[in-house]
Amino acid sequence: MGIDMTFYGMDLTGDTLYVENREDGPWPVEVTKRKNIDYAHYGKDFPWRFLLKGNPYISK
Repeated sequence: MGIDMTFYGMDLTGDTLYVENREDGPWPVEVTKRKNIDYAHYGKDFPWRFLLKGNPYISK
């Protein structure tokens, strides 16, 4: 997608970068805790991992 730090702070409602509202959604989203951060003392159990439910390309 070519998104790098030059886009930091950019308005997401502008013409260059924007969030699109798709009519063929919404897709079922699953929320889980983050993976492979067992070393973290704070936040390791926070539900900060969002993925498409049933997507076979998501790491387990």
